[in-house]
Amino acid sequence: MTHILNEEVSHQLMDVILGNLIQESKDATSAASQLAASVIQSCAEKLQPFVCGFLTSCSLDRDSVGSELKEFYHEIVLKIFQCAPEMLNAIIPSLTQELMTDQVDVRIKAVNLIGKLLLRPEYRVAQRYHALYVEFLKRFADKSSEVRVTALQCAKACCLANPSGIESLELLPAIKDRLLDFDDKVRMQAVIVACDIARSNLKYTSHEFVSEFTERLRDKKISVRKKTLQKVMEVYRDYCNKCAEGHITICDRFEQIPCKVLMLCYDKDCKEFRSQNIELVIVEDLFPILLPVEERTRHWIHLFSLFSPSHVKALMMVAYALLPSLYAFRLQTEMRNYLVLRRKEKEINSEDMQKKLRSSFVKMSASFPDPSKAEECFDKLSQMKDNKIFSSLGQLLDEVTLKSAMAIRDKLLKVIGNKHPHYEFLQLLCSKCLFNIFDSEHVSCILNLISSGGLESYHLEAFSIELLLVIISNFPSLMRGSELELRLLFEEKYLIHDKIIQVLVKAGPHISVKFSDFYPVLKKICLEGTRPQSKYAVSAIASLIDVSEPYVFSELCECLFDDYDNILSVQVQELVNSLHRGRNTATVLQSLGCIAQYSVSTFENHDKEITQYVYKKILQAKSLDDPSVIEDCSGCTTCKLKIYGLKMLVKSFLPHRGSQISRPINSLLGTLLKMLQKEDVLDDIISCAGDRDYIRLAAAKSVLQLSRRWDLHISPDIFCPTILMGKDDSSSVRLSFLDKTYKLLKERVIPIRYACAFTLATADGFKDRQHSFKYMVEFIKEYNREAQKRRTFMVQGGSIVDYPAYLVVFLIHLLAHDEGFPPEGCQDEAIYAQFCSPLLFFLHASISSNNVDDDMDIVNVAAFYLYYIFRAIKRAKDAVDVQRTPRLHFLADVGISGVNSFYQKGISSLPRPEKILLPSSLYKITPMKNEEASSQ
Repeated sequence: MTHILNEEVSHQLMDVILGNLIQESKDATSAASQLAASVIQSCAEKLQPFVCGFLTSCSLDRDSVGSELKEFYHEIVLKIFQCAPEMLNAIIPSLTQELMTDQVDVRIKAVNLIGKLLLRPEYRVAQRYHALYVEFLKRFADKSSEVRVTALQCAKACCLANPSGIESLELLPAIKDRLLDFDDKVRMQAVIVACDIARSNLKYTSHEFVSEFTERLRDKKISVRKKTLQKVMEVYRDYCNKCAEGHITICDRFEQIPCKVLMLCYDKDCKEFRSQNIELVIVEDLFPILLPVEERTRHWIHLFSLFSPSHVKALMMVAYALLPSLYAFRLQTEMRNYLVLRRKEKEINSEDMQKKLRSSFVKMSASFPDPSKAEECFDKLSQMKDNKIFSSLGQLLDEVTLKSAMAIRDKLLKVIGNKHPHYEFLQLLCSKCLFNIFDSEHVSCILNLISSGGLESYHLEAFSIELLLVIISNFPSLMRGSELELRLLFEEKYLIHDKIIQVLVKAGPHISVKFSDFYPVLKKICLEGTRPQSKYAVSAIASLIDVSEPYVFSELCECLFDDYDNILSVQVQELVNSLHRGRNTATVLQSLGCIAQYSVSTFENHDKEITQYVYKKILQAKSLDDPSVIEDCSGCTTCKLKIYGLKMLVKSFLPHRGSQISRPINSLLGTLLKMLQKEDVLDDIISCAGDRDYIRLAAAKSVLQLSRRWDLHISPDIFCPTILMGKDDSSSVRLSFLDKTYKLLKERVIPIRYACAFTLATADGFKDRQHSFKYMVEFIKEYNREAQKRRTFMVQGGSIVDYPAYLVVFLIHLLAHDEGFPPEGCQDEAIYAQFCSPLLFFLHASISSNNVDDDMDIVNVAAFYLYYIFRAIKRAKDAVDVQRTPRLHFLADVGISGVNSFYQKGISSLPRPEKILLPSSLYKITPMKNEEASSQ
């Protein structure tokens, strides 16, 4: 053939050579193709003009080429690159031109060709034909989405074939850019490519790259998010397998994947990512099926080290324990209730029983993706007579090990068979009756890893205990069977990790242990530990000797309770002795306060001795010393000990479980009143001038705490200086008080009148007024929302006192008694405007639709109530000091003007309320004259 070519080269001969070159055969190396490649390689110089001419014509003017091979010229180019790449130098410009042509299909074919060339690193296409390579990279930003998708597919093939090559490294930025493409199909393809590249080279995949493709879980398109979820789960499972095999170690860059998956629970706009569905993803798709429990536990511990509070909350949302709706925990509880109801066969047809069953179905159905369909299935399931199914469901609810539970589930599903009409529903129901995410084996593994030092690094030990606390806080029964490991770990680690004591608190009522095994250490903590440790130690003692029915005691329970009081009585005596010796006073005060909350009778037996000591030896002491107190910016040791003594006294009046207290609170309230004053009436309490602000702050916070239960005893004389902390001169004191007030109001544990502090803090002159304004707006929004649920315009038990608008009742009285009230005869409007600004700020915030998500119903009701509250105040007198009545009426007039100014619709369009109730401790209602009543 070579000799023939030396004589003459014809187009017919070229067709034969090129046709054989691309000849397809079952054999990977056909003889004809090899011969053609050999000829081209041997006679490259002779053939180059003909080959390049033919290929150039195919590229630039294909229609003019008569040969049928024109449709395969890209294949010809690829084959020639394998045997004689130098021959093609002349056609590179035409390939570059193909990448830039207007025809989309041509650009796609050109991209595919160059992608195949890049698969062969020995060709060095990027280096030898740099201009062509640069134009290829531009196709990742091509105007056609089809071209961009093709470019991504080529990039994937190149990176998988040669992950460490220069071309692969240069293609990664282009792939990352397409993750943010404006076309969702391109973004989806970019996610697929990125994840497959990461899976092929997990060890060298960067944290940044994983972050970027995982971020598509938040894509605006549901389809992209669903595909991303599928692909990142594949990446994470491969990573888990590689870790188990020892090829790579557990690391942050891949553990961030479950973190971001969990955050999908907060996406309220997409039903596909509700917590019920994410639960199934975590259970079924997170870990490889055969991954051992110990390996899963290691991943959970490392994963937990990356958690924020939002992640913990999300985990509990899918692990059926916390907000927002206790889905699976509720299902399991309701399933137990349902099984009990079902056993009452004689009553099953009664109307009352049917109502209970229906209610149970509704509650259980809430944990399913389609509640209405689930409710229908529950109804049909209830009609079945096969009690084996319900017996198996009961066993599933009681089983705490995943392996045994899975065996019970598989046996049940095998018995009913996959042709059963309720098979799919029962399959899903069984999964929800299991401890799917965590079980007792996880708990045992965590305990063993900590005790044996089997964790990868020391810092993970604290996180492992935190994870254990989260699990046990929500599933305390999972500690059963691991009591010995818990005791050994507790004795070894309690001084290092406070949370191990909290684990004991949560698990105590649910495990079988000897109280004597833990009590010596717990008693030691109460006497010698830190304040947080002593608080948890008292709770642990209570949990270990507590009973499951705290309000209804049998004879046995009474014996236990007697033992409980005896134990605490002995412990209190030891604490009192320690108090007199002046050892670890801060810790002892904490222990005494906590014991007072758990056992009122025990504390009251020693009340006189303890309180006298606190009043005389601590609160009135000039100098105190306690090495257990760490001095910081919040006061000296003496100041801190006085605050700790005050906290102990406050706790003694706030018992758990609503126990009755026979001691009078007047003495404590009198002390608080003295501590709240700014004047020098605290000489017997204040030891140094620098303590004054912190003592006053502690007293104000104590009033907040006592208002949980004793608000009726808190007089205006105490309430006013407490609320005035909201505009204290000290920024740190003011903010600390406002933060505490907001926290307690958000928990709904103190009366709304304490929100007056927010209004005072919004006055001009405070740099942090936006902080308090934010709190005030949140208070208005949250309390309005809750009040609306309880009311249908004062029907069905709704009350005006539920609404934040009722706050003005207390705010006006507070302002009327403020020492800064403008003096009589003052004509300066600026002074009045400044003084009334808290009231006007609150009115504006209450009537502004922006603060209630543009809900005009709430705005209308707020304006309605505010107006008539002011009218009612104008008819009342000051019950505390009648001389302040004109001030009340003046402020009520200001309020009415403010409502009329901020609310443009007009109050006359709203119906009048029948009665506005004002607190008798502040206002004295005066009867209206006839003519006044008629005008009202």
